[in-house]
Amino acid sequence: MIVSDLIRWDREKHMFHPSIQAGVDYIRRTNFDTVEDGTYAIEGEHLFAIVQTVGTEAKPLRTPESHETHIDIQCLLRGEERIGVVRADGKQRITQQLLDEKDLLLYDAGLDDADLLLTPGMFAVFFPADVHRPCCSVTGDRKIRKVVVKIHKQLWMQDFYFSEARER
Repeated sequence: MIVSDLIRWDREKHMFHPSIQAGVDYIRRTNFDTVEDGTYAIEGEHLFAIVQTVGTEAKPLRTPESHETHIDIQCLLRGEERIGVVRADGKQRITQQLLDEKDLLLYDAGLDDADLLLTPGMFAVFFPADVHRPCCSVTGDRKIRKVVVKIHKQLWMQDFYFSEARER
């Protein structure tokens, strides 16, 4: 897992993989005030964004998840969001396996995870071994707006694919 923010992006971007650079650059150059909730292609089907307005809930009501095929960049646009996080070590109980349909593993809500607090402009990068529980409330249930950039893990092996993205 990586946590950062858009304010420091220009100073830190050289430390990130080109696919993360492409995802965060998309977030920075997009005016989300003019973008409706939905799914948007960034670089073909292997790099896309999901813009969503969702309600937060108490942490015990949210289901932890992870993905095998995609890496997530979750960036908060509006509100406050608590995300539970824990590194998968085989001890977490998987309650549902939806990898073929949705690239999604769901876990027992009782797992012991740490809290990450996102405020607008902050983002977290979740890798396949990062179990995360998004959309948890901070101070009561609220609406938040966020963008989730999905990076297919195949892009991690295709550095050349992003040569144009680095030049933008």
